[in-house]
Amino acid sequence: AIPQCAAEMFAMNIFNQQHQEPLNFVYGVITNGYEWLFIKLANNQITVSTQRYFIQNLPELLGAWQNILNQF
Repeated sequence: AIPQCAAEMFAMNIFNQQHQEPLNFVYGVITNGYEWLFIKLANNQITVSTQRYFIQNLPELLGAWQNILNQF
C-alpha cells in the first residue's frame, strides 16, 4: 500500500503545482481501519513514519492527526 499512496501523493503534488500554489509538503495515510501509518512527501522525498497507530489507542491516533493539522 505504501507505493500506491506515494504515487498518489506525487500525482497530487504535480496537480497542485500546475493548478495552484504548490504546497511545501503533502501527507498520506495508509489504514486498514485498525492500524494507521502516516507518510510525508517533502522536497520530492517520501518519509514513512516508523510509528504505527492503532484505533485501540484513540488519543494517540488523534494526537498524530492533530500534529499534521497544526502544520497548516
